[in-house]
Amino acid sequence: MRVFLYYQVHKLNLDIDFTAGTALDIDLNQAITQDGATSIMTDAWVPPATVAVGGKGDTHIAARFDQTLGPANLQKVLMAFRAKYGNNVVYEENTADPAVAHDFTIRAFYALLAAIF
Repeated sequence: MRVFLYYQVHKLNLDIDFTAGTALDIDLNQAITQDGATSIMTDAWVPPATVAVGGKGDTHIAARFDQTLGPANLQKVLMAFRAKYGNNVVYEENTADPAVAHDFTIRAFYALLAAIF
């Protein structure tokens, strides 16, 4: 019962595997701020849900989009970064389809119930 109340108050922080969407990791050859990274994506008309900047010298961007980022929008984001930082923009994209995310959620729920009983 305590666990149930805890998660009612604090909520779960689910990754895109359970909620669908796209995670985009971008590495640059020079430092960037969180506001700068968010601004570049927003100016490209592809606003992220969350952005985190880190890595050695603040050159790594981890952006999350609540909707799946299609090829056209991915290219908009990459072109915006390449326009400012040149062709040294390296990226990795991980997209979770809504149907797959729903299936993972159902399976995780059943696994949790089995573990409880």
